[in-house]
Amino acid sequence: MAKQAIHKVFALDKSSSPSKSKPQPQESESFNAPQKEEPFSWTGSWAPEIVAAVFSTVCIAMLIGFLIYIYDRPYATWGYRVSPNAIISIIVTAAKATMLVLVPSCLSQLKWNQYQTPTPLYNMQLYDQASRGAWGSFQILWRITPGLATMGALLMILSLAIDPFAQQILAFPTRSVLASNETAFVQAAHTYGKAQGRTAWETIKNVSSDYDLSPSMNAAILNGLAQNNEPLKPQCSSGDCQYPDFVTLGFCSRCQDITSQVNQSCKVDPSLTKVQSKFGWSDVILQAPENCTYILPDGYEFLAQTMEANYNFTVWEMGLHNTPVLSTKRQKWMSFIRGDGRSPALGIQKPVLTFISSRYANEINIYTRDNYTTPEKKPDISMCTIYACEKQYKNNVYSGGNGRLRVDKEQQLGPNVNASDPNISQITLVPPDQTEQLSPNSSYSIESYTWSKIESAMLGLFKLDNILMDGLNMMAATIMGGINDADATMDAMTTSMTDILRTDTTTGFTIPGKALRHETYIKVRWPWIILPTLAVLFSIMLFIATATTSRRSNMMLWKDSVLPLLMSRLRTDSAEDIESLSKVDEVERVSKQIKVVGGEKGSPLVFSEVKDGFH
Repeated sequence: MAKQAIHKVFALDKSSSPSKSKPQPQESESFNAPQKEEPFSWTGSWAPEIVAAVFSTVCIAMLIGFLIYIYDRPYATWGYRVSPNAIISIIVTAAKATMLVLVPSCLSQLKWNQYQTPTPLYNMQLYDQASRGAWGSFQILWRITPGLATMGALLMILSLAIDPFAQQILAFPTRSVLASNETAFVQAAHTYGKAQGRTAWETIKNVSSDYDLSPSMNAAILNGLAQNNEPLKPQCSSGDCQYPDFVTLGFCSRCQDITSQVNQSCKVDPSLTKVQSKFGWSDVILQAPENCTYILPDGYEFLAQTMEANYNFTVWEMGLHNTPVLSTKRQKWMSFIRGDGRSPALGIQKPVLTFISSRYANEINIYTRDNYTTPEKKPDISMCTIYACEKQYKNNVYSGGNGRLRVDKEQQLGPNVNASDPNISQITLVPPDQTEQLSPNSSYSIESYTWSKIESAMLGLFKLDNILMDGLNMMAATIMGGINDADATMDAMTTSMTDILRTDTTTGFTIPGKALRHETYIKVRWPWIILPTLAVLFSIMLFIATATTSRRSNMMLWKDSVLPLLMSRLRTDSAEDIESLSKVDEVERVSKQIKVVGGEKGSPLVFSEVKDGFH
């Protein structure tokens, strides 16, 4: 009878008819009997799983809503003691917990559903292990035919990664934002100079004087020449600023190494011949080629001049070799002006000045008995031009103390009239013909007197074509003799001059920028919520599929209950009572009232009911 009852209740066919041995109630009695409202079977329904599914959905919705709320929010405005990461961890943990109610419950129910068709008994063990954790789920993957149970096993395994993924959702980088009560601006100029009350005739008469050029410009020229100038920094009180692109009036330079294009022609120096003849020395030493002329491709030529000569006649008489008998010294750096210095050169149509730079790597020439006929080594020869220009600055930033603005483009400018005309008080500077300005809406000009002073200052500084130098000439020669790169030196000088134009309080102007500060903000990395969201979504889909298949198969919802397995091996006098049970919670109620003992060691495992101490 017990086996019959077990088949009735645990063969999972709720539609089976009652046993024939049990009397059937009369139809009239059944019709007239009052209908008893059956209590809701919480255990034998999907109610707990439905609540879990709803709660997990709510958790994901809360997670997305919370992330939208804190998205791009400054961290300083987060005024709670609990960090955003902690709140996300709580929400995700709650969603994971409810997901782990759904998935094991579905796997447990699928454990019973599989026996609608002939299935190995061992599968009961596999499904049970899979419902208990990731390791059992991992084992089931390759031992069963893929289906709903495989989906549940994968969800159990993926649940291990939900917490690490949740920790990656938020990041806290820094960004630059506008800073209130801070200042930021750059300086520029489109015009420069002041007549200082002079008449046009006075301007022409004093064009050769350097003293009327502003002290700041004179200092800028010398500091730039010595590459000792401090580049003009933008104003930035916050330490981190951005500025718009802008164009300013300035000065530029261009140098080109022409050493390889210059021809060298050296002869005996007549001045050395006379000195040697006076002392009666041998005529052989008079052949030293100390008189060197350098000829440019356009025919312009200049002479290398000897500053001093030292002789050692004793060495010559003794016939010693590899010992100096004559040493001469050149001026280390010289510059020569071609014509008036304003002719086009190096692609510049109207320069302020063009000059030839000649620099010796070693200004001492030493002659011995073995090399007295060898010409000197060529000096480094460059052609340089200085001219007015407009400079365009782009992508201008100041950050961490590095505030030097970088020039993106330069455009040459030149006077559109005769700069020496005494009737002109303001000289307009324009680009060459057929060339567009970098700033089409801007006009550039320099007061005529100031322009003439700049021209005369450049001429006086770089006209070093003889050894009788003093004042600024000697200072420039000393500075230029110590540098190796004429192009870099001229660039430093013209940059320094440009900075003076930009900072002039009379003609300069400011361009406002953006003062920034660094702030930490909350960055949401949306891809990291995909796994938690999909895990919850697929667990709900698994639940719906499991509930649907269980209903179609007319299966009782035993889920993770072990009572069916225990009662299948139960000896009891209550077989008839068990046979009539049709709900899971009724089985649980009866199981609470029945006391059983297991079989002894060595005997079959059968649970027997105990009544009053006997079984």
